[in-house]
Amino acid sequence: MCKTHWNQYTTALRKAALERTAAEGGTPEGQAAPKPPATAAKPGTRGRAPKPASPKVRKAKATVAASESLGGKADTEAIGSDEVQAAHAASAGVASDATQVPEA
Repeated sequence: MCKTHWNQYTTALRKAALERTAAEGGTPEGQAAPKPPATAAKPGTRGRAPKPASPKVRKAKATVAASESLGGKADTEAIGSDEVQAAHAASAGVASDATQVPEA
């Protein structure tokens, strides 16, 4: 039997077995339930790990987290500091120079 016909034959056997088990009300012992159809993945994303954050961004996120853990007036003062503002900009990916504060 050629490959094409073999694939058609085994597909028909599998479908018949699935219909039989569905009619009986469950999955046979020792067999797993059929898997749902796979969704299409975006091209070029399969198997790739996310790019790790740079040390600058990791430090900025740590600074922001530390300032957010403060409470009350200390939190308000920390958020207004140039260091925390620069950390917010760095963690958001915004190019900013925190040393230059615009005048009102």
